[in-house]
Amino acid sequence: MNLLGLYHPGSSVLHRMGAGPKLLGLLLLGILTGLAPAMGPAQVRPAPPWLGAQLWVSLFVLLAGALVWTLARLPVAMLRPVAVGAGVLVVALAAVQWWVNGWPAALGMTARLVGLLLAAWAVTATTRVSELLQVVTGVLSPLRRFGVPAERIGLAVALTIRAIPLVADGLHRAREARSARGAAAGLRGLPGLTVNTVVHTIRLADAMGEALIARGGLDRAGSDSGRPTVG
Repeated sequence: MNLLGLYHPGSSVLHRMGAGPKLLGLLLLGILTGLAPAMGPAQVRPAPPWLGAQLWVSLFVLLAGALVWTLARLPVAMLRPVAVGAGVLVVALAAVQWWVNGWPAALGMTARLVGLLLAAWAVTATTRVSELLQVVTGVLSPLRRFGVPAERIGLAVALTIRAIPLVADGLHRAREARSARGAAAGLRGLPGLTVNTVVHTIRLADAMGEALIARGGLDRAGSDSGRPTVG
């Protein structure tokens, strides 16, 4: 799985680019994605639905995401572990949009989500977690005078990024264990799978808490070398 926090080494343009510009570009693309629904259709009347400004922006976001992924020169196989889950989410949201606002809105939303996901995957796969955290801590550093704990926030981001693939691995292990025992699959097995995953997540949180205590608590773990680290 390579959704967040798993670095894939390489020598592409995106690998050589600093974490700051990549995060800034991803932020701008996310803002554009969020503002797109507020953009009205083309003012020409009568106008085909595909001439609306919202759909043109959606097409731009999709092409931008595809371009970023291409520049990263990442193997397509990296998308397979997360494509199913993300695909189900995108299809479900698109169906709701189609039902409520019609097919042009559904088409635009699908294009924006796919483009943004491609860009996010490419950025996280070409940027080490330590570089991402340095940017987060650096941005928050001026706020220390107002009492904002930059190191603690950076450490929280580090733990969140580290926990996502671990929780996903727990879900995968729980599914395999239930399959080996012949437990119910599909919707009937969803409650049991959910319980097993929640138990795994709680144990993971306990283990992380014990590791932090062993290192001297949040203040000690978040201030080593002035920057947070990920174990």
